Amino acid sequence: MPGKWQRDGLRFILFGLVNTAITFGIYCLLVIVLPAQLAYFLVYALGVLLAYMGNAKWVFQTKIKTQSALTYPLVQLAQYLSTATVLELLYRHFAMGERVALALAIVVVTPFAFLMNRYFFIANRNG
Repeated sequence: MPGKWQRDGLRFILFGLVNTAITFGIYCLLVIVLPAQLAYFLVYALGVLLAYMGNAKWVFQTKIKTQSALTYPLVQLAQYLSTATVLELLYRHFAMGERVALALAIVVVTPFAFLMNRYFFIANRNG
């Protein structure tokens, strides 16, 4: 039987896939009536909100709190900057294609993102 870390990790990955599918689907609908950048901005903000709620309630099973909801975008910013940095390194310095570089960057950063999220939600659970 898997331990708490493995269960949290599996739920983190599954929820990330679901969140991505939902926001991508909404993006595809929004670009019918909105400019692409505006549609992306809206679904990115929605994705951060969904990530907070899903990670709090389902992945790490903590309470949703106003204070942690307001600071959670900083976790998402750290994830974004980490992925962007790895992407830049792979694309510019290792001459990988843009798509392969992003896919690999996501694979590299996901364990770090899991640890950041886990720390954030467990710390907020414990006060």
